[in-house]
Amino acid sequence: MHVVIIGAGLIGLSIAYALTRRNASVTVLERRKTVAAGTSGASFAWVNASAKTDNKAYFLLNWAGLQAHERLAEELGNDAWLHRVGNVEWVSPDSLPVLAARVDYASAMGYDAQLVPAATLNAELNLPLPLDPDYPVAWFPREAWVDVPLLAQILTTTIVQHGGTIRTASQVNAITQQGSRVTGVTLTDDQWLAADAVVNAAGPDAHRIAQMVGRQLPLRPEPGLLLSLAVDSMELPCIVHTPEINLRPDGEGHLLLHHQSVDRTLGDELDLAPDAPPCRELRERAQRLFPALVAATSPRAAIGIRPIPADGYPRVGQVPELDGYFEAITHSGITLGPVLGDLLAEEILSRRVDPLLAPFRPNRF
Repeated sequence: MHVVIIGAGLIGLSIAYALTRRNASVTVLERRKTVAAGTSGASFAWVNASAKTDNKAYFLLNWAGLQAHERLAEELGNDAWLHRVGNVEWVSPDSLPVLAARVDYASAMGYDAQLVPAATLNAELNLPLPLDPDYPVAWFPREAWVDVPLLAQILTTTIVQHGGTIRTASQVNAITQQGSRVTGVTLTDDQWLAADAVVNAAGPDAHRIAQMVGRQLPLRPEPGLLLSLAVDSMELPCIVHTPEINLRPDGEGHLLLHHQSVDRTLGDELDLAPDAPPCRELRERAQRLFPALVAATSPRAAIGIRPIPADGYPRVGQVPELDGYFEAITHSGITLGPVLGDLLAEEILSRRVDPLLAPFRPNRF
């Protein structure tokens, strides 16, 4: 069976990896010059389910995603890309009941979640939280962040070793059909590739791919700004979420900054200088939290476009009226990449739909 996957972000690469492990023939097509150069490469890359407690099915899928990352590290025999440092979160006093409810829900479901005094984490993690020692803080010790470029490199090498093909700078111009069955794709140079199945994992470009088979794919894309800083004066032992700024380690000697409230100030510009107002805002917020960051240098900014389906939840699986055409479009693509790879590979090869995916089918709209 030959499967063509459109998009070499982490989701596309995860699907390709899972398929080649099952001895399928796979070609991954990426319109950019390198893999994981789009949204995947400009992601906060926080692996979690704790932020998804408002929907049980989505919580369970993301929890399975966290576990899939841990299994993937074992399968690859290399966990250098998976940083299991845990996540600390605190909120303003008026939001404490919501945070406590999230922790209680996750804990009751068996997820590792605790609400503890700030002093406890200050002592256990050597994390200088600027809070009253008794202030309640959420602690999710199993959560992690992913070095996406490193994981993409490892997956690419493994896919090729298992006989898969990854073609960059290759843009799809059309998806060909015979009746209601997909038969392949045509590239912009008019080359045609036959396929038994085609997977649309094109992220923000997924709506354009869907139009090739006569479908409307409702997305509400949202920009996300990341600012990386070189830091010599402090180390962050874990991921930190606060009311004003989110931070995580970003490799040795670096920190990554992000916050949704700053994202909402972004316009259409996708290439910001590190001294642009939104970048300065992130940096100033981080410095107010940790004054040592005043000495941070070499800021680098990146904006990723999150391909969020209209209702906020994934679209994964075969479109019933189009035999051989599959979609894999979602927010939280880093958390969900490995689990969606496994589940969708199984569906492509056996047509069996895992119960985890049942609430997130493409035809629900």
